[in-house]
Amino acid sequence: EMSADTLLEDQVFSGPRGMVMIPKDQVSLLDGIELKDTEFFDHFNQLNLSLQEHDRVAALKELENLVAKDPKHRLTFQARRTMAFYDGNDPEALSAVNGLLELFPKDIGLQLAKQSLMRELGTRDERLAWLEEACKGTETNPHLLLDWVRELSVDDRENKRVAYLLRRILRQAPDYLGAIYLSLIHISEPTRPRLIS
Repeated sequence: EMSADTLLEDQVFSGPRGMVMIPKDQVSLLDGIELKDTEFFDHFNQLNLSLQEHDRVAALKELENLVAKDPKHRLTFQARRTMAFYDGNDPEALSAVNGLLELFPKDIGLQLAKQSLMRELGTRDERLAWLEEACKGTETNPHLLLDWVRELSVDDRENKRVAYLLRRILRQAPDYLGAIYLSLIHISEPTRPRLIS
């Protein structure tokens, strides 16, 4: 069970969305129904179909249509991200993810995508600074906290902070023991007994 409000709030970036399936001969049932962002979804879908056929020129045209309609729309950012992944253009993918995070700052999928791209593009100091900022507050997702633990655990000087963060993860998600165990592998031997207890 889950609260519908919580579900919708947590999934505002990625869904849930709706789908209507009706027989072709009854398409008139949809007459007069205006669905939000229809044109954006049509262009985004066509971009994906073009990339599946490796027709980059057609995909780029769909992206240009989206940018012309609204460069700050979530589907425009998502199309930029999709195109960047297709092209192997990590800096553009990071730019698109940053745009999406401006719209959906709490989305864990986007936060983890940014962390992954920063691992490829940025310096360790940049990643640590971003993770520290992203993990402020009491409602940080345990996955993001664990990423921060992994980054910090390579430096024995950070063992106290790592221990604190691991306890924080366990308080927040007690059933997250498998991930905690994996992160303990990276912590120096003298610290392990205290963390396990």
